[in-house]
Amino acid sequence: MLQRALCTPAPFVSVAGWNCRGRAPAARAALGARRCSVMAAKEVNPLHMEVVWKEVATKADERPDYPRSGHCSTALPAGCPHGDVLIFGGYTEYDAEEEGGREANCDTYVMKAGSWKKLEIDSPPPKPRIGAQAVTLNNKVYVIGGWNPGPDKDGGQTYKSVAVLDLETLKWEKVTIQGEKLQPISRFQAEVVGDHIYVHTHRCTENRRILRMTPCDSDEGPALHLESVKLEVDWSCGEEPESRFLHTVTAVDSTLWLFGGAPKTQGGDYLNDLWYLDLEADKLAWKKLKANGEVPSNRCSHTAAAVGTDIVFHGGTEIKVYEDGGYALVSLDDTFVLDTVKKQWKWPSQDYGPQPPARNAATLTCTAGNDLVLHGGGGPLQSQGTH
Repeated sequence: MLQRALCTPAPFVSVAGWNCRGRAPAARAALGARRCSVMAAKEVNPLHMEVVWKEVATKADERPDYPRSGHCSTALPAGCPHGDVLIFGGYTEYDAEEEGGREANCDTYVMKAGSWKKLEIDSPPPKPRIGAQAVTLNNKVYVIGGWNPGPDKDGGQTYKSVAVLDLETLKWEKVTIQGEKLQPISRFQAEVVGDHIYVHTHRCTENRRILRMTPCDSDEGPALHLESVKLEVDWSCGEEPESRFLHTVTAVDSTLWLFGGAPKTQGGDYLNDLWYLDLEADKLAWKKLKANGEVPSNRCSHTAAAVGTDIVFHGGTEIKVYEDGGYALVSLDDTFVLDTVKKQWKWPSQDYGPQPPARNAATLTCTAGNDLVLHGGGGPLQSQGTH
């Protein structure tokens, strides 16, 4: 949770102006982490901010049942009686024959109590999955797609369905898809802008493709109308985003910001390119941006969330190449910020408090109260506590 204690009389509008860089020794991805990190940021002057990670949910009964990574999360509406953040599904490494150690739980984090609780739902939940996306729209939580590796990790099943949880009735229902057909998708990105859900997926022949889902009426229950958003190529740069997965797409007002990921083609390095799409422009086209400041390293499986006009990123996985030609996938623990107004990369000072261990496939969620909650992920599991 990112809590801000202001030291200036000016109103706080963003988390920009962070400086310095903090990156602990990277480590190989390992078990899913049962961690929820709380970060307090203090604005010292317009050009500097200190970041402090705070430990929360330190007791066993304050945490989800098991560590997890590859889960999805979404912020719940302001004043929601169930909590502030909901997580669903994910991959767990533990000794269990059923589902091969994978679980599909639906937990709600109640920040006022500083703990997680399992949400009691009187209906069957969606099937176990990783790599899905969850978004909140009109007091409903939509869980889109995802992948179940299967008990033998034999390829499993990639889902082309959408489930919705009504936050008033607390019942899961299957969503009818109208318009275009939804293809099986996982490890993609989904964001809400206005009354629409925008999906960026690599499982298509068009690198720049965006899908738009809109709630609609149906005699069969909850429904979404699905259509492809027609995009053009920005010929000023002559490029379009390479097809990718395990990236981030983050909404700031009416603009989508795409960063990093793993290329769809096998064998390529991870990416660190930055693109944005203005959904209110006359001609919709991805535009490539070279932001000022120190550019983050190539990575995938990182996580991001918008606070005001800034986007906060954390962690991920990079490829470390050794002199003998060998390589390893290495988890990262850095936190960095994109100021979308100044179009500048910024690195916060992290000189205080315990740092979250390196991780990938975690979730970073901005609550209705503008606090950031970092949870789970793969990486060295140093303790069963949270921080």
